[in-house]
Amino acid sequence: MQKRSASAIYNIGHKANADAGSLTETRSQPGTKAKLSLSAMECVGTVSKTGLGSYEIVVKGDEVWAKLDANLTKAVERMAGPGASLPSGAWLHGTTSHGLLKGLASYCHTEQFTKPDTASAKLTKGAVTKVDGQPVVPVSLSGGEGANVTYYVATTGKPRLIRQESTSKSVPTLAYSSFGSPVGAEEPSGKIVPAPKD
Repeated sequence: MQKRSASAIYNIGHKANADAGSLTETRSQPGTKAKLSLSAMECVGTVSKTGLGSYEIVVKGDEVWAKLDANLTKAVERMAGPGASLPSGAWLHGTTSHGLLKGLASYCHTEQFTKPDTASAKLTKGAVTKVDGQPVVPVSLSGGEGANVTYYVATTGKPRLIRQESTSKSVPTLAYSSFGSPVGAEEPSGKIVPAPKD
């Protein structure tokens, strides 16, 4: 692995993640935190938006269920305008064509399994290091004003991308785990109501 080019390592890492079929992605960036279990057709987890609230999300195929906490419910009602009302504590149900649900499901990057990313810019390879005890080789992308994104690809076992670290506010830091574990997306229990019309 260490003898390959930085771009090749980047491509291999993303393809290995796609080949796993499923994984858990933990996201952190200013204003947003999320932990989602993903496959090409499924997504289950939670998303938290600083100052707005949080929600649980389940995606199975083109169906979406989302349960907003009280704070986020109020924030969405405010954005929707006078008279808007969402049921508190219920799962909103609809499809990925629904405006609100599409937006809530936007953190479920299931396309990474069917169209894994490939390097399109010059990357720099670093020396082998460790992430959580796992030997990895880092490849980095430098942007303007000191922004930097580093991708850590395992050098032992499957050559998976296990972490993406970013110093840019617009690019999240991501950690990947539970490769190949079933996502198990199913219609949630509890009260389910149709999402309000767009």
